[in-house]
Amino acid sequence: MSDFLIEVSFEVANKVGGIYAVLESKADEVERRFGDRYMTIGFYDAKKSKYEFEPEDSREFKAIFDDLAKEGIRCYYGRWKISANPKCILIDINEYKSRGNEIKKWLWDNYKIDSLNAGYDFDEPIIWAFAAGKLIQKLAGALNSDMVAQFHEWLSGAALLYLRKSNARIGLVFTTHATMLGRTIAGHGEDLNKMIEDAARKKTVDDKKAYDYGVQAKHQTEKACAHAADVFTTVSKTTADESLFILGKNPDILLLNGLDMKKFPSMEELSYLHRLNKNKIIEFLAAYFNPYYNAILDDPRIIFISGRYEFRNKGIDVFISSLAKLNEQLKKEKFSKDVFVFIFIPADIRGEKLEVLENTLVYKELEHFVEELQDEMKTNIVASLTKGIGLNKKLSDFLSAEKANEIKKLAEIFRARQGQNPPLCAFNLNYDEGSDSILSSLKSSGLLNREEDRIKVIFYPTYLSAADKLLSMGYGDVIVGSSLGVFPSVYEPWGYTPLEAAARGVLTVTTDYSGFGQFILSSAGNDSGIYVLKRKNRSDAAVVAELANFLSDIVHMDKQAIGMKKNQARNTANLADWKILMKNYFDAYELAAKRCKKVIA
Repeated sequence: MSDFLIEVSFEVANKVGGIYAVLESKADEVERRFGDRYMTIGFYDAKKSKYEFEPEDSREFKAIFDDLAKEGIRCYYGRWKISANPKCILIDINEYKSRGNEIKKWLWDNYKIDSLNAGYDFDEPIIWAFAAGKLIQKLAGALNSDMVAQFHEWLSGAALLYLRKSNARIGLVFTTHATMLGRTIAGHGEDLNKMIEDAARKKTVDDKKAYDYGVQAKHQTEKACAHAADVFTTVSKTTADESLFILGKNPDILLLNGLDMKKFPSMEELSYLHRLNKNKIIEFLAAYFNPYYNAILDDPRIIFISGRYEFRNKGIDVFISSLAKLNEQLKKEKFSKDVFVFIFIPADIRGEKLEVLENTLVYKELEHFVEELQDEMKTNIVASLTKGIGLNKKLSDFLSAEKANEIKKLAEIFRARQGQNPPLCAFNLNYDEGSDSILSSLKSSGLLNREEDRIKVIFYPTYLSAADKLLSMGYGDVIVGSSLGVFPSVYEPWGYTPLEAAARGVLTVTTDYSGFGQFILSSAGNDSGIYVLKRKNRSDAAVVAELANFLSDIVHMDKQAIGMKKNQARNTANLADWKILMKNYFDAYELAAKRCKKVIA
């Protein structure tokens, strides 16, 4: 094992995507192994860094920082403000950006990376990464100890490529969490999985494909890193197959994504939190639906989907189709309950829908008014009963005429929209609703939030927060309060969302195309509280039918059976604890250190 580990990512102290969660959740285990011999390197963002980063005395690195500052590379030393509190250096490239074309020329001269026409989304991370490479080279010289550096995604790739040419004595580990070209192909509706399955084992994608989509610079950087690293890694068997096809390289080691399970509540605590949070969700549902008609809110099943707005990749299409199929089935069998579905897929919004906001505010006013009445009514009821005169009175008799009229007016205002249908979306989109894939699919599938529909849907296209004006709950709290999370992706390199849901004691659906789904099938089977939907080599119609049947089973399942399944899901999630999965990381570091020494020798 090396003496010192450096981890480089554009998302260190800079939350822009899913890699942040990987780095944050595993940091405690890395710190436990390396202690102060662990350093993170990230991108300096003046707005975010003040919340994510705690500056410390940097005299230890003064000479290095001064040398780099002469080139326009500004470095800040401190601690990343996560639970592990690791050492951290953030790199500010504002003064270094002028060297962008020189860096691009260097990439072409040394690796034939065609970035001449690349945009800012390539330029910024590549300039930052090149600066990170120079910093690491100087750190390696100053520390004079065996060192391994891990680089996440193409965004940090220029650092690895620079260090490879510098012949610095550093073991280089490169990790792709999803190939750039693979994600792009899948995102444009092409069947990437079929391409991979149809290709001969040694055949790779034509690199010209990257030019078709304008991602050649990112793809070529990623491919160069995979081949230049001492150890190439990725996050699942799914992405390993993708890497061989897209990058022409088999990973040396798989670094499966885990969670720090000790940070999640026990099942006993989750049972209590489920009741608490479910009641909060039901209150929101009452405010959302009851102004229009009486929704059936007696212990409802609450289902959700969440993730990026990738309509096909994330399986939103088959999810909506399965809901439509289930809706018709439940209506035919005269099912007596409503099933509520949240679609937590962020989109471009301009604010809450006025009618939803009004309904929510009036509901809260009614709730507050009733709370204020409680003491008065309690006193009047007890006084009447003890005098023997309240036995035949109605509850309203204990209110003053003024209060009775006031609460009646509030109730009438709240119910003013009777006979209409609740909106499908809780927010105004910042573009034409008619062009939105989710809303169009809901409408064409007959999911219209009519009173007779048993499936009631709310498209909630913003990140959940306890500070918002509607649901007013964080994502974790909503998950705990729900019955089932559905993630039927057709492209999913790993799949943190189903793992997070299971860790919070929620029934979960993933697929055999996701890395997490394959992990579950190989380690726990398909009767574990985490259901792996079969998507490989099957038509959408077959997938929709299977998912609709599964949802029907959950909807009809009694509370005791669901409780047992939730326990299973939570126990299965323990298989992805970092305490187990970190071994692969440490193996990668050890292998990189050995290969590095071998090359130098």
